[in-house]
Amino acid sequence: MHNLPVPNGSQIEKSYTTQGYSIQWKNPDNLLSRYGSVAFMLFWLGGWSIGETTTAQKLWTEFQQGKPLVSFEIIWLGGWTVAGLSALSYIYPFLRDAGTTQLVLGNYELTYNPGRQPTTEFLLNKTKQVGNSFIYTGGNNITAKKQDISNLQLIYIGERLRLSFDIGAQRIEVGEYLTEPEKEWLHKTIENWLS
Repeated sequence: MHNLPVPNGSQIEKSYTTQGYSIQWKNPDNLLSRYGSVAFMLFWLGGWSIGETTTAQKLWTEFQQGKPLVSFEIIWLGGWTVAGLSALSYIYPFLRDAGTTQLVLGNYELTYNPGRQPTTEFLLNKTKQVGNSFIYTGGNNITAKKQDISNLQLIYIGERLRLSFDIGAQRIEVGEYLTEPEKEWLHKTIENWLS
C-alpha cells in the first residue's frame, strides 16, 4: 500500500503520522466566487442596516407617541432581523478557503475528514442523490473500523468516475474533485489497506 507511487503532477500528498498513513489534498477553491459573494453580502447588509434602523426608529417613535403599531412593520422587522443575522453568519465561512481533505489509514481504522466544501456547495445539503443512492459529500470527520468498511467502488456515474465505500448504510464518496488517475491511485491504496 505505502509503495504505490502517486501519479505524476498529482496534488495528493502522502505521509506517515502517529495515527497511521495520511493522504491529503487541497479542496478546489474559487477566490472570485468567494470574495464576490462576500462583497454582495456586505452591500446587501448595508441596505439591510438602513432599512432595519429606519423601521426600528419609526416603530419606537410611534410607540413613544402612543400611536397604534402597524403589525406588518413589526413582522417585517422581525423577519428582516433574522435575514440580516443569517447573512452575517455566512460571511466568515465564505472568507475561509476550502481547506484540505485528509484520509488516514491506521492499523485498524480509517479516518476521513472531507474538509470544507467549495463555496458554491457550502449552501447546499451535505448529501446528494445519485440514482437511488444518497452520497455523503462533506461534513464532520468519519471514523470506521476496517471490518466495518464494505463495497469499495470505483465506477462511472454518467461521465464522472466516482470512488466510494460503505460504512453500514452510509455511502461515503471520497475525492470527488480529484482527477481520474488520482482516484484510481486512491482506490488501489484503500483496496490494499483493506486486504
